[in-house]
Amino acid sequence: MGSCFSSESSNSSASPTVKVISAEASSASTHPRYGIPLSQALEMETSPCFICNSDKLFYDSLIPPLHPAQQLQPGQLYFVLPLTRMQYRLTASDMAA
Repeated sequence: MGSCFSSESSNSSASPTVKVISAEASSASTHPRYGIPLSQALEMETSPCFICNSDKLFYDSLIPPLHPAQQLQPGQLYFVLPLTRMQYRLTASDMAA
């Protein structure tokens, strides 16, 4: 089983970032003062896809897409997934990866 953790930086001048992990497992980060629109995060994607919040992923549950009007918030991790995964239940190996 995989594990992950996060911690706050001791550097108080560092601003929180929005992390978006693409379907190709490459990551991009941005340093917004406030949330950024979902549409802005999808601008670089060339195939049909959706974004989900990593905090909303649960074993044997469907992957919930974010609403198009939602803002991506600093300090959160998001995944960009192909539309074919929208009606997909997460397996144990998915969660470990």
